[in-house]
Amino acid sequence: MTYNLDYTNTAVLLAAYEQKKKPTTFLQSRYFPDGTTFGTDEVLVEYKEGTQKIAPFVAPEIGGKVVKRSGYSVKAYQPAFIAPKRALTVETLKRKGFGEAYYNQLSPEERALAITADDMVEMDEMITRRQEAMCAEVLQSNALTMKHYGDDGKLYETKNIAYFDGDANSAVYAPANAWGTANADIIGDCAAIALSLKKRSLPAVDVILGTEAADALLNDEKIQKLLDNRNYNIGTVDPTEQFDDAVLLAQLNCKGHKLNFIQYTGTYEAEDGTIKDYINPKDIIITAPGCGVTNYGAITQRDFGVKDFKTYVGKRVPLFEAEKQTSSITLRTAPLVQPINKDPFVKATVIF
Repeated sequence: MTYNLDYTNTAVLLAAYEQKKKPTTFLQSRYFPDGTTFGTDEVLVEYKEGTQKIAPFVAPEIGGKVVKRSGYSVKAYQPAFIAPKRALTVETLKRKGFGEAYYNQLSPEERALAITADDMVEMDEMITRRQEAMCAEVLQSNALTMKHYGDDGKLYETKNIAYFDGDANSAVYAPANAWGTANADIIGDCAAIALSLKKRSLPAVDVILGTEAADALLNDEKIQKLLDNRNYNIGTVDPTEQFDDAVLLAQLNCKGHKLNFIQYTGTYEAEDGTIKDYINPKDIIITAPGCGVTNYGAITQRDFGVKDFKTYVGKRVPLFEAEKQTSSITLRTAPLVQPINKDPFVKATVIF
C-alpha cells in the first residue's frame, strides 16, 4: 500500500516500533476477497439464483427448446463510508510516546512525519477490523447495518442493506436439538445444511464455529468416537494455517458431505469499548471460500491546497488537512461486502 509519505526517510526508520496484535482477516481473505474498485460512489450488487435445471429432451425435427435463464439480480448501493482521522498538534509533537529515545533524536518535522506514518498504519488496521466485522455480519445476518456518525460523535445516518427478499433472513437453519445435549445430531444438522446448499448448486466446504459451538463439537461423544476411529482426514492443506484466530478442528464426512470444521475466535473492540466476537459463540455458518466479494466505491475529496474536488478509485485514500496550528490525516474508504449468489451461506444457532 502506497501513501503520500516517504517511508525511506531516516525519520521513519528511527520512529518507535510498537509490538501490536495485527488484525485478523480470516473472514474477508477466505470468503469475501477484494473485488472491483468502482469509479462511482455507488457499487453494483449482482447475484444469481442457484439452480440445478436439467436440459430437456427435444425431438430432432424441432431443433431446440427455449430454456429460461436463471434469476439474476442487480442493484446499486452506496457503500459504507469509513474515515478514521488523527489530528497532529504542537502538544502532540512535544509529548513523548513509545520509543521516546528514538523520538528525541528527531526534529519536529521528522517527528511529525514519523507520527503520521504510525497513525496511518494504525488507522489502516482499524479499517481492516471494520471490514472483518462487516464480513461477519453478512455471514450471520445476510445483511449489513451501517451507522454513520458526524464530527460531534452523534449518529448521523443509518443505512441498511438486506441480501434477502421479504422481512426475514432466508439463510437460516434451526436444529431440532441444541448441540451439547444428549439428543444433539451434529452430523445430521451439518449434512442437512450442506444438502440445502448443494440443491441450489452452491458449494458447502466450511463449517465456521463460534467458541461455544466448537466446544460442543469437541465434547460430543459421537464426534469423539469418529475422531478416535480416525474416520476423517485433515488432508495436506490447512485453510487456517495463516491465521492465528482460526483453527481447523476436524474434517468430517457428514453423510457424504466432506466439511472443514473451523473454530474462529477473532475479536475486536467495539465503539463502546467492549470486546466482541466476530462470530457469535453459539452460532455456526456453513459456506464455501469465495462465497462473496468486497467491492469499493470511489472517494471524492478536495486535497490540501487544491481548489477543485478530485475523485479517486482506490481501496484506501489518504486526505491531509491543516487549519491554524493543527494538521490532520484521514484515511478514507468505501467498502461493500456482498454475496455472489443468493444465500450462499446458512447460519444456525446451535446452542440454545
